[in-house]
Amino acid sequence: MQEQLASYQTAKITVLVSAAFSLCMYEIHVLRASAEAVESDERYPLGERYPITILSRQPEGEETDYELAAERAFLAGWDDFEFDITRALVVASEKEHLISDEILAEAFRHALFNEAAVVVYTNSLSDSE
Repeated sequence: MQEQLASYQTAKITVLVSAAFSLCMYEIHVLRASAEAVESDERYPLGERYPITILSRQPEGEETDYELAAERAFLAGWDDFEFDITRALVVASEKEHLISDEILAEAFRHALFNEAAVVVYTNSLSDSE
């Protein structure tokens, strides 16, 4: 029984180390954009543009793939993207501890494990004009 338990614990540790190692082979591309909601609701009516931040996981060393980020954000309910290409940022997966904002840190972790995350800001762009 002890041998089985030790074998199980070793296998579990190996799987965890393997998963952590494979995540280190990714970076998170942080992209500022504006977009419209695909479906209307009380918070985000159709036709209104909102500032968003898309966090998109890509293999380490790749150029930012805006089309891939847009596809992933579309699946989260956003469309008609206008990217601010002057403000793209690439963050290595092991640099998560440097993110002090709780919402962005959670989005970073979500993107790391689920390919993408979208942070939507509450005020539409027409509110700020």
